[in-house]
Amino acid sequence: MINYKIYDIGVSVKSLVDDILLKICKERFLNDIKIVSIMVENLEYRIGGIEINRDRINFNGEDPYEAAHKFVVAFTDNQVALYIAGARRHFQVADKFKLGDLGDLTFVGGGSCYIDKNGNLILNDYSGDYKAIPKEVAQTLAELLVPELQKQGIEVKGIVADPLLSKLNQFWKDRGFS
Repeated sequence: MINYKIYDIGVSVKSLVDDILLKICKERFLNDIKIVSIMVENLEYRIGGIEINRDRINFNGEDPYEAAHKFVVAFTDNQVALYIAGARRHFQVADKFKLGDLGDLTFVGGGSCYIDKNGNLILNDYSGDYKAIPKEVAQTLAELLVPELQKQGIEVKGIVADPLLSKLNQFWKDRGFS
């Protein structure tokens, strides 16, 4: 775990780094530069696998668990990878990508993934199988996901990262997230 010093201005170094990183990522997307991974706090964030059904990615319901696509987040070798697929349960996403066969892999969260009625990419909720990821992680992974969705002809107007933090996976708590 990394500790951050709070300066008199009331902003932690972690907060400043996060703000700068998000600004860089947004500028890169605006300039059409493809980002394949992002490093934050000695962890590399990347897309592990995507299996999207374009006809079912839109969701206008109230309960995110009812969305057709679920995501899981896996950790191995300092890499955090996002996997998305159409499934009713999160373990089914892991099964679709045969993640259980990879051995040295830890599931560190999950949730629902969809495009809302306003065109926003939503990563929210939590997995009953793997718990939730931090908001900052959801935001980072969503930013990596946008260009992949656009390649499939799915328009994304914005990002909403809103995991259920009361269900945060212990992996993230051990790294100082709350």
